[in-house]
Amino acid sequence: MNRSHHRSRRGVLLFCVLVCLLVTSAIATATMQSALRARREVRWSHQMQQTQWLLEAGVHRAAKQLRQSDQYQGETWRPADAIAHFDNAAVVIRVTPADDGSNEVNVTARLGVGLEDTRSTTVSRTTRSHQFLFRSPENSSDSEPSTTE
Repeated sequence: MNRSHHRSRRGVLLFCVLVCLLVTSAIATATMQSALRARREVRWSHQMQQTQWLLEAGVHRAAKQLRQSDQYQGETWRPADAIAHFDNAAVVIRVTPADDGSNEVNVTARLGVGLEDTRSTTVSRTTRSHQFLFRSPENSSDSEPSTTE
């Protein structure tokens, strides 16, 4: 009788240990998922900020090119090694002449990881755009671009 009572206590103890391991594993899994989610959000925020800076650089580049030449029609600018940890950065600048002598400028910045490598399992891309009117110094008293969004 004593022997069966001892076995039943060991069985209950084993069951309690297994339940504790299960609860600990569930807590560890939830913590890990939360940490990974936070890491992804920080990375995404960083990439959006980098894309915004790339867009601003593209707007400044377009204004500078338009000040230098009224024949400038735009370009696709790929800053080499400009942004660490991103393997694909591009700014597409399109200039369309308007009837009033100004130029409508569309600037689109794209930043991503894994865009050119087809073996990559992670594709992350952000895009930002800005549109503005540029009046050349000959057509206007100010040479700064006027922005419209």
